[in-house]
Amino acid sequence: MRYAISLPHDPGSIPVARRELRRLEGDIDDTTLRNARLLVSELVTNAVRHVPADEGDEIELVVDRDDRRVRIEVADRGPGFVPSPRAPTNASTSGWGLRILDQVAQRWGLAEGPGARVWFELDT
Repeated sequence: MRYAISLPHDPGSIPVARRELRRLEGDIDDTTLRNARLLVSELVTNAVRHVPADEGDEIELVVDRDDRRVRIEVADRGPGFVPSPRAPTNASTSGWGLRILDQVAQRWGLAEGPGARVWFELDT
């Protein structure tokens, strides 16, 4: 199963992206589905919070599931970044997204393409 959706570059897209993962219900176990929702929330939140957007900009969510794993990609028009999963050095509640991604996903990285394209995989 593979599908892609475009979401408005807007905070309201965060719960919409989580709900889009309902298509995986029954195909993967509950823990994997919860982890996918957590990580999608983190990545869409990062796109909304850290990428300046023009009217009409979108965030792309791509879900690809096979017998062994679920791969999810979140893409935006941002300039990309150098990944660093280290924990924040201050008491800020910000900056934990990549650390959570690193702890929960079996694999993750940046995909080639325009903008920032972060992907992760969860084994099923």
